[in-house]
Amino acid sequence: MKRAQTSDNEEKVLTLKGELSISHAAQLKSELIQALDAAPRIVIDVNAVTDVDLSALQLICAAHKSAVAKGKQLILAPDLPETLTRQIQRAGLMDGHHCGRDSSADCLWKGVDR
Repeated sequence: MKRAQTSDNEEKVLTLKGELSISHAAQLKSELIQALDAAPRIVIDVNAVTDVDLSALQLICAAHKSAVAKGKQLILAPDLPETLTRQIQRAGLMDGHHCGRDSSADCLWKGVDR
């Protein structure tokens, strides 16, 4: 996993590249925590991600839930790669039910192209 970060006081863009898998989970978790601490709006750009597994999707989902709890916004950059949308669909994340009854409208994965 490679990453690049850009930020100002209001927004932080976390650009992830390459493979996002269990072997990169600790690094991804650290990057997400730092991003959440850095700005009120976090954009995760995964357009250069070549492969992703469930552990990475779960970490991104957990970061989104943390952002919502802190009154922050965490979103995905548009035009997700097909590899990612396919894994999101396989994981059953697109329906928003995993977010809980009250927060499914704010689900990070809701609206991801099928």
